[in-house]
Amino acid sequence: MVETLRHLALCKILSCIEEIGDLGDTDSGTIVTILNHCNLNQLRTIHEETEYGGRDISREAHLVWKKHYERDFREKAAQRGPVGSQIVDWRELYEEGVRART
Repeated sequence: MVETLRHLALCKILSCIEEIGDLGDTDSGTIVTILNHCNLNQLRTIHEETEYGGRDISREAHLVWKKHYERDFREKAAQRGPVGSQIVDWRELYEEGVRART
């Protein structure tokens, strides 16, 4: 199998995921791939540092925050029921859930 340069670069990025901060001008598809490999702390760091750098990656991070919310706040997620056409900020819901625990 011939590996593409993009694939090799992505493998290297994922092997150093703890070192990632601002994703800058990275394309959306690569951002989604990186975020899907993040634990909660890595996701939070990358999201915050990329925002600080001037880029909003909320759209790319949306489903990853949802996954963490549903995992860590299973009971609240079940109470919410189906979302339907309602727009939900999963990052904000996650942070609200953390604040409610303290």
